[in-house]
Amino acid sequence: MPSEHPTRPEQREEHGRVLTALIEGSASRGLRIATRLIGAADAEDAVQEALARTMIDLPRVQEPEAWFIRSLVNHCIGILRRRRVWHVFSGRAEPADDASPGAEVQLAHAHEARALRRLVSDLPAMQRAVIELRYGEELTVAEIAPVLGIGDETVKTHLARALARLRTEVRR
Repeated sequence: MPSEHPTRPEQREEHGRVLTALIEGSASRGLRIATRLIGAADAEDAVQEALARTMIDLPRVQEPEAWFIRSLVNHCIGILRRRRVWHVFSGRAEPADDASPGAEVQLAHAHEARALRRLVSDLPAMQRAVIELRYGEELTVAEIAPVLGIGDETVKTHLARALARLRTEVRR
């Protein structure tokens, strides 16, 4: 059965160029984001899934890189939510974060860093995504909003709630 929108050779070439640019320019950034959000064990699969989704949506996407990051974060949020559901129903601990501690010189800070990562991993998925994009990727509120498909004020709300929760937990 023929496609409703036949792909011309020049469109296929353009899509190939966009995919190559995404892989070369954004895949490593995506891998960093996914690793911080869901851990290294699932990060590569999440990046591949986001690349595949981006390629499927490419004909109607104006900014492929932003769409890729948005797709990746949404996919990671879905994984985090499924993990939480599994955790609740199974009564088992969530999978351990597989990030390894730093070099011996950084051992004193490694404990604090792991504790902070644990606190961040306990945040609701959207708050965690906002924290990771803001502080991990150093994106501005205006850059985070289109990535997550939410407004600037909503980003600020999630960020404020996440930071307040983290401050409360750190004080304990």
